[in-house]
Amino acid sequence: ANLFLFRFQTNFSLAVPLSSKINIVCPSPAIIPTTIEGSIRLEELYENLWIVDRQAYDTCAVNTSKYDNRILMKCDTPRQLRFFSILFQRFSALPDGLEFERGKDYFFIGN
Repeated sequence: ANLFLFRFQTNFSLAVPLSSKINIVCPSPAIIPTTIEGSIRLEELYENLWIVDRQAYDTCAVNTSKYDNRILMKCDTPRQLRFFSILFQRFSALPDGLEFERGKDYFFIGN
């Protein structure tokens, strides 16, 4: 089967078929319908999405000198609804486009 394993920092895994697309949405008050007690202030809704190697995933510390560890999206405008689409494809026409190999695990963290 043409599946990729997509792992998140929360130890959530998702098996993804080839050519699937996932949209990651930045934290924003637009997607939170009610105020939750103790919630983060609007000025603090800031998050980065990284694709990382296993070591960075396990330690939640990104070594930016490794090419496998790179930022995919900056969420630094909480008043704007922003998202990042990940297309699970074997080849990309873009120079820095994401490419995924069948049977390999991929790791993502937010910080």
